Amino acid sequence: MTLYDILLRSLSAMERGKDIFCSYSGNVDWVIPVEKERFLYFQKSMHHWPKTFTNSLHQPALRTMEDLINYVTYFLHMNCGGEGDLLNTELVSTVMETLPGYFAIGGTGAQAANYLSHAGYTNIYLHLPIFTSYFKDLLSPTIHIFENNDYYENRMGKDIYSLSEIHCIIDFAIGAAYQIADDILHTTRPDRVILSHDRCNSSLHISESFVEELNKPHPFISFLISGFNTLRNIGDLHHFARENENIIHRYRQAHPGNRSIHVEEGDHWEREEERRSIVFNSMYPLVDSIGMNEKEFSSIMSYHNFSASEPFSGLYGLIHRYGLKRVNVHTSQSCYVVSSYPVEQELLAIGLGILLSSARAYYGTFVEVDKLEQLIKETKSLSTSRTIPPAQKMSNGYYSLTIPTLQGMKIVSSLGLGDAFTAGVMAYL
Repeated sequence: MTLYDILLRSLSAMERGKDIFCSYSGNVDWVIPVEKERFLYFQKSMHHWPKTFTNSLHQPALRTMEDLINYVTYFLHMNCGGEGDLLNTELVSTVMETLPGYFAIGGTGAQAANYLSHAGYTNIYLHLPIFTSYFKDLLSPTIHIFENNDYYENRMGKDIYSLSEIHCIIDFAIGAAYQIADDILHTTRPDRVILSHDRCNSSLHISESFVEELNKPHPFISFLISGFNTLRNIGDLHHFARENENIIHRYRQAHPGNRSIHVEEGDHWEREEERRSIVFNSMYPLVDSIGMNEKEFSSIMSYHNFSASEPFSGLYGLIHRYGLKRVNVHTSQSCYVVSSYPVEQELLAIGLGILLSSARAYYGTFVEVDKLEQLIKETKSLSTSRTIPPAQKMSNGYYSLTIPTLQGMKIVSSLGLGDAFTAGVMAYL
């Protein structure tokens, strides 16, 4: 069996009448492509660059343009991605005025919903903390939106509709130039720095109308939970976790026997161990499925004292500890799964995840089915060369799978690939 076979089957077997609930956060990205000397020119136009490289540049709470330049330069020099917070609207406005870019939808729930809607799914239910004109312009009109506009407007005023929930994405390429002291340096690998201005996501309030719809009769349903990493206050995170415990309990009562609750992990860049422990202890024992990327996998393995060099042993360790049905890790080279679901179901889920994420990388945007079919044709020589090894039995009815990706094809964008993969999983969970 080759990757080509699975891509074809995952596309043809989609049941587009399935009800898929995507929660809880969403944001609008201002994507700033940084290549060649663009960031260097920006440093010079702002008359600021670090005089030396030290760890003191790593200050994620950004109040001034100097803070921002120092912080972004730190990650360019480290050749890795990172996240920080833009603490005032004026700074967001200045960044958008001085660093040209383009708007895109962001957030795991919002992106997954958009991928699925473009793929032809008609019953997609999306929870957003707030729904503004930015979201309206970027999201598929067929998605059922549940928002909390009144709640946040009453708390924060009407200016919440301006530049709230904006993430400035510094999307840097190989060879991007920057300055430290008198030296002009260049990046050696691509990555991104995400600078967030979240006023609603950072204090998520769950819409009761979304929960009510979730608990109505839906015979074929799956439920994506994400957004834990957007809450900045530990107390808010505890409250959010308790709310989800109650929501999951009600969901189980409304849909007995359903095994389709999936938590997609995120990057916690502050007080990580404490924040992750809240999610592990409150959510993992209650849900069916967990997904994560390579960086998150490494962190989660370290927290549990599992070896990241033996992925299946570590994933099975999570399953055994928390009683999960499945866990997957998506990387640029391969996807690793330990699961108790039928093998064919898992192959279709991972296959569609690879197809949707590959399409985003290939086209740089959300695409319809005709473009997915075109991609399968154009990458056939690559996908037919990727053989999928048979599932390997593990104990207690579990098995492991390794599925190669389409790494090596032409890439236009690396943004949103993990969320596209999650969308594919939700279609078959």
